[in-house]
Order: sequence, then structure tokens, then C-alpha cells
Amino acid sequence: PLATSTLGAPEPGFYTYATTGKATVSGGSTSTSAPMPPATEVAVTAAQQADPSATIDVEGGTPPSGKETEYTVTTQLSSTVKQVDTLRVSATSINLVKRQLTNAERSFDFSPTPQVQLMVFGAVGSSWTSRGSDSATSATLDYAGSIVKVVDVKVCGVVTKAYQVTYQATLTNTAGYEVIRTGTDSAHPATFTIAPQLGGLVLAQQVYSDDIRLHSDLSGYVGTTLDYTSVLTDLKPTTS
Repeated sequence: PLATSTLGAPEPGFYTYATTGKATVSGGSTSTSAPMPPATEVAVTAAQQADPSATIDVEGGTPPSGKETEYTVTTQLSSTVKQVDTLRVSATSINLVKRQLTNAERSFDFSPTPQVQLMVFGAVGSSWTSRGSDSATSATLDYAGSIVKVVDVKVCGVVTKAYQVTYQATLTNTAGYEVIRTGTDSAHPATFTIAPQLGGLVLAQQVYSDDIRLHSDLSGYVGTTLDYTSVLTDLKPTTS
């Protein structure tokens, strides 16, 4: 059955998501598109218990145990594009502790204070906003989410109830002359479908993201647009 929240984490291991969509790189008057790789590999680490931060009151509150569950999710979109999120579970939300973005041309680490609430548990129709900044780089993440509805998702023949969430995120890295916007275009919403009863496992997502960055070698800005959907292929992770 559908749970309203979680204090745990997904089962650790390796998950595969069937992915369809395209990536487009544009700069100046040129633009090139290519299909996304058909499989997105996601690794979830075993959970640990962590002491709440000094800003826990605006991060969802301390769980009854006095400790927060912490785990890491590594998303490998391609051989060169990777996102590593360190997450913590407060009394009422799943929060971003750190995000590491890597591609063939740059690596960018973002550790916000306060932690950014990526998922705040609540009833259908509830919404929230969250903002964090990294004192080391002055980068900021502005985030807004809303629980749209409860859906039935069939994964490998198993029907699982989950919440569908829409969100808008803007990550601004002034030091690196980069802005990443996801779901901010009303014509291209971003969503994820999450099952709290499975420790907050994401069952599916729809992403539309624009990454605009100054490319020093080209003496100008280059934009990368990712437009894709991913659906989990099996609820049970592999161990290798």
C-alpha cells in the first residue's frame, strides 16, 4: 500500500531505467541533437545514520530517533555525464545535502545550506519551496515542488502506488558562469514519481533541463538541453 512518508532509504544496489529522449547542444548559430542512451544506470548506497544539521528546523525537522537517514544516489546518464546526490531524510522531507555534476568538460560540486527539500511529504495538492546556497562557491539552488496525484505504476508486472510530483529547479553557479534550469518552462514540465513505502524510490521521471554555461575555449555560451523520460525496469536492484 501507499505510504504517506518514509524515514528510510531505497534498497541499496543498482537500478536500471528505460530512457527515451534526446540531448541538444547549441552555441551561436549551430545546434546538434542526439538520442539519449536507452538505459540510465542508478546506484543507491547503503543508508547510514547522521546527526541533524544546525538548520534542521527549516529542513523538515528532526526524526523521532534523533538521527537522519543518509544515502547517496549516483545517476549515470551516459559514459561521460554523471550526477551524484547525497540525500538525507528529515522528519517530513527528503533533502539534498550535496550534488556533484560531472561531464566531459567540467566537474561542479554544490553543498547547500540549508539543505534543499526535494520532496516534502504531504497530501495531494500540497506544495513547497526551498532554497539553499553554497558558501564556498556562492552557488544557489531555488526549488519548488507540488504533489499532483497518486498513480499506479507497473514495474516488471508489479503495480505500485506512488505520488507524482512536479518541480521547478534553478541552480545558479556564478563562479562557473553556469545556470541549470529544470522544469521552469511551463510547456515542458519536470516530474518524478516516488514510492515512500519503498524508502523514497523513484519509479519514473520526466526531465526537461537547460544548462547554459560559458565555454572559455569557444569564447561564448553553450547550451545543453536534456529532454527525456525514464521508467524503472525492476523494483529489485542488482548487486553489481
